[in-house]
Amino acid sequence: MDAQAFNRLKEQFDALKTDVRTLEEYLEKDPRFLLSMMDRDLNATERGRDARGSFTDYFIPTAVEAIRIDAKKSEVNVRINRVIALAIQGKYLSGYAAQLTEKGGPDAIRAYADESLKAK
Repeated sequence: MDAQAFNRLKEQFDALKTDVRTLEEYLEKDPRFLLSMMDRDLNATERGRDARGSFTDYFIPTAVEAIRIDAKKSEVNVRINRVIALAIQGKYLSGYAAQLTEKGGPDAIRAYADESLKAK
């Protein structure tokens, strides 16, 4: 590949990165998108795959943001209940969710989530 072709591809790649970031910024303002991302992580956990992020650093902040931008708290609670149901099955969204469950059972996950949602 010559330098001119490489530079064209690089320009296209840079433009695509900008377009993707713009789309992400738009979608992050849509509570349905955030709830969908939470569902995606839960589905991955259920299937034994890794979630995009941890319970404390990704899942709960996503829940907080979803509520902040008008998601119903009941919709977020459905997802938190699912975290708890998965933990009861021995499937954990992250190591911290496993630690919470080991130390305090499923109620510890609920308490952590409720405290985090209340604080924001």
